[in-house]
Amino acid sequence: MDKVKTLKSLELFSRINVEDKFLENLAAGIQEKKFSAGEIVFREGENADKLYLVISGEVIIAKSLRSGQEKILATIGPNQIFGEMAFFLTTKRTATVRAKSPARLGFLERDYFLKTVENNPAAGLKFFAGLLEIVMERMEQTSRELTVIYETSKIIGSGQDLASIVTGISEWLMTAATDLSAVAFYYYNEFTDEYELPGGHNFSRLPERLPAEIVRTSVRPVAEIQPLPPALENSLGAGKKFIYPLIEKEKFIAFWILAAENISPGTRQLIVSLSQQLLATLENIKFRQEALAQKIFQERKTTLGF
Repeated sequence: MDKVKTLKSLELFSRINVEDKFLENLAAGIQEKKFSAGEIVFREGENADKLYLVISGEVIIAKSLRSGQEKILATIGPNQIFGEMAFFLTTKRTATVRAKSPARLGFLERDYFLKTVENNPAAGLKFFAGLLEIVMERMEQTSRELTVIYETSKIIGSGQDLASIVTGISEWLMTAATDLSAVAFYYYNEFTDEYELPGGHNFSRLPERLPAEIVRTSVRPVAEIQPLPPALENSLGAGKKFIYPLIEKEKFIAFWILAAENISPGTRQLIVSLSQQLLATLENIKFRQEALAQKIFQERKTTLGF
């Protein structure tokens, strides 16, 4: 691995201009480790003595909740750093990080990093300024996500029908995710074996229904954003699009269609969070529909004297 080249490829160093000597000294302290998918990099509560950078693959940053569930805070990919806050504040890790896919990570020990900065304080100042910019952007993204989650939770709790809920969520998603030009949501109807379109935002024309067989055979059944498969391009029109399946108990129950040239990590995480909300909503709506159908059935039995 060309460590200097790796450092130069980082988002951080694309923002600042430091001399090559500083990068060479910093690169000399980088150690590398490979992680398998699902392997823990570090756990919440552990001592923070390393700064990490992603060479290849992706990692997930997650926070444990009091309910025992896990909240995914971010997905970090190549050319990004993580673990910087606790590293510099000398506090315990505030979240757990695990590999989302096979990943190669580089890391710097705190003592080595601080010694390198002491020997070149001007470059160190630029480093911290660039790092602060990244941290502020991540905080802004988190603030936008929290706003959207709060507003969409009110929509979900309003008791509206699925079309109104999906349309409202889509509008908020478009407000927060400026890299998206249009979104649509399809939901599986087990009675017709089709995916139906209850709502979306900014698409001019989309089919109301898509045969489930085409979707199942062309889309990988994993909860991650994927390029739109060729089998669906004829149905969904020209332009670059992505698809995000919603998977519940290994069942492909719905999916987002996302129109964009590229989708940022922040937008990806927002879509994941909104989809987790929607999964619970879909289950509740299905329960209400089944309860209503059962009530109507019982009333008809009574009326007919059965």
